[in-house]
Amino acid sequence: MEWLRGLEFMVFKHILKKTGLVFLSLIFMGAVQATQYTNVMNQSNALADDVDYLSVTMNERWDGSNYAVDLLIETLAALDNIAGSNYGIQAFGFNLPGIDDLSSRFGGGGDGKHHGKHGAHHNTGTTGSSFITGLPSGWGIKEDSNMSEFGDFDIRVAGKGSSRTRQLSFTINGVQMKDVDIYFFAAHVAGFNAIKQEGHHKDKITSAFFGNDEPRIHAVPLPASIWLFGAGLMGIVGVARRRQLSQAK
Repeated sequence: MEWLRGLEFMVFKHILKKTGLVFLSLIFMGAVQATQYTNVMNQSNALADDVDYLSVTMNERWDGSNYAVDLLIETLAALDNIAGSNYGIQAFGFNLPGIDDLSSRFGGGGDGKHHGKHGAHHNTGTTGSSFITGLPSGWGIKEDSNMSEFGDFDIRVAGKGSSRTRQLSFTINGVQMKDVDIYFFAAHVAGFNAIKQEGHHKDKITSAFFGNDEPRIHAVPLPASIWLFGAGLMGIVGVARRRQLSQAK
């Protein structure tokens, strides 16, 4: 029976080894997923300030060969509650201070022209589309673009009125969170119905720009379940080790 106990331990040890590798993988993935931040836009050029109008969630990930940052911009209840029939985000501006030569990331994409006083426009079908991917159909990319009183931004992604969305998501490829300005953004939302009262005069507002006056960053930590799993696994390893030493005596 001694050989059978030895075989059982070898099998158990093999399972622990494989499970340990899975745990280490979870830790690695968790560390990447922990590089996640949320922020809010609570300022407006037309509506009241200090109201949470939109949220921005940024998540850095590693696919084994390249980094990428996923962005998710969502309208919040303050706007959703006054939504009209064609309501949603129509444009979003952000900065990439960690990228020295931004135009090179587009691989010469776009039409090469300047629109107004700002930078080149890139449709999502150009060779530069591999830099920013996942935009809704009909949306395009524009460099060095203005977002009303919130100023100019390195990149503005925008769609037509028919492609407005309450949830805007896309990916910036080949960058890390350190390359992205995680503190300040701006968005253009249209298709809502708001009334602005000024004395006896009422103005109907159907679109506005939104931004933030100061960062309200929330970092997402590593899930506690991973650490509990690891603690339990280490306990099993300890018991198995003591059992092996006891049998050796």
